[in-house]
This record gives sequence, structure tokens and C-alpha cells, in this order.
Amino acid sequence: MAYKYSVGRRDFGDIDYEGDDNTQIDFDVDYIAFVTNGISMLAVSGSNVGIGTATPDATEILTINGTESQSDQTMIKFTEDGSDRALIGINTSNNILIENLYSNKHIVFKASDAGTARE
Repeated sequence: MAYKYSVGRRDFGDIDYEGDDNTQIDFDVDYIAFVTNGISMLAVSGSNVGIGTATPDATEILTINGTESQSDQTMIKFTEDGSDRALIGINTSNNILIENLYSNKHIVFKASDAGTARE
């Protein structure tokens, strides 16, 4: 039972799923990525996170990389208790889209006015 009492640093190489060569966890110095279908789908590099990219932008905290096409959109979806509430992203015409998915509700922007939040 010595393994329960091991102390000190442990080093790991990349971890491959034995049933699929295209699925792995990729470790490097200050870097970790989850790879599916041979593509890095989630990567953490230093303090930066990338979704859909192996190389998050070093000047931004979060980089989301979608696929540009006439039929695909790159969206962040917000849900509450399993119900769709909002979408924010880029639509198929490359416009920024902010959409409220909840019936009969508004999109509200607030700004600080001398320390008071105002619509």
C-alpha cells in the first residue's frame, strides 16, 4: 500500500485513450489540452483558456474559435435549469448576435454612472 503514502512530484506524459488514437490529454510546460478527433477542443496555456483551439490568444483570458461557414454560428449559450435563456456570438453573416431566448423579456445594458448602475 505504499502508493497511498507517496510524496513528491509526479511527472506524466500525454495520456491517450487506448481505444482511439485521436482522443488524448496533451501535457506540456504550462499547457494542457483535451483532444478529441485529433483536434484540441479545450486548452489551458498559462492563465489563458482556448475553446476550439490549441493556441489561446496570449493577450486574452478566453479565446473561442468556431468554424466560419454559411451554416455554422459560433455561440455561447446560457441556460437555467436546463431551459435556454440567451445566446451571444457571431451569426452566419458575421454579425455580433445577442439574443434573448426567454419569452417576452428584454435585453438590458447597464453602465456605472458615478458608482450607480443605470440602464
